[in-house]
Amino acid sequence: MVLDDEPAVLELLCDFLALEGFETLGYANPSQFPCMERTDCPAPPGSACCSAVVTDLAMPEISGLDLLRHLRAIGCRCPAFAVVSGQLTDTVRCDIEAMGVATFDKPGVFPALTNWLRDVRTELPSDWALSEWPPPGTDAPPTIRGGWPTA
Repeated sequence: MVLDDEPAVLELLCDFLALEGFETLGYANPSQFPCMERTDCPAPPGSACCSAVVTDLAMPEISGLDLLRHLRAIGCRCPAFAVVSGQLTDTVRCDIEAMGVATFDKPGVFPALTNWLRDVRTELPSDWALSEWPPPGTDAPPTIRGGWPTA
């Protein structure tokens, strides 16, 4: 799952990750991300909506850090989270990493992010299951699916 309010950056990240063999779902507006209006994780027990959430830090409606706090608060079972930004101060980086969230700097994020996602994939348990996405009953399809715009 990739969230970035800049359409060109979102498309670039999703395209790159798709070319590297990762299935990607991208959201340009975090407030339209189906989990934002939930008070619980929509994935059935024993599964998660994705293997990793990668979000921009600075977005207009909600920061990437606040998005991750919300996901944690609703019990999101996604095993890995990352923040990508060109504006990470040492203080913000420490706050994010204290949550167990990986950080990546723009520009030049691609090699490090790809290696991190490969590590995430290899560390998943053998019985790892992804749930249906978007959750049933939601009308918020991703902006990008698999590197290609959905609209």
